[in-house]
Amino acid sequence: MTGCAAGEITPVNKSVASGEHYTVSMTKAATTRNEITKIENETGTGEETCQLKAKEGSGAYEEAAEAMQDEVFPKATTSEIQA
Repeated sequence: MTGCAAGEITPVNKSVASGEHYTVSMTKAATTRNEITKIENETGTGEETCQLKAKEGSGAYEEAAEAMQDEVFPKATTSEIQA
């Protein structure tokens, strides 16, 4: 695998207390790509393409998708992700 995979984190604009968690998820589109394919660039001045690619054996890299969901527990007593 190579490239980029972007997902969504929730909740946003809401405090998360100790013992609570954020949920990070990536979903597949109807095709062989992830739902989110555009992300903000590092300088915050525009968007860039985010595309995951994979290959089998010595074949060529092709567009791929990864679906996942995970929980992230903050270390702080309270935290908030603002959007």
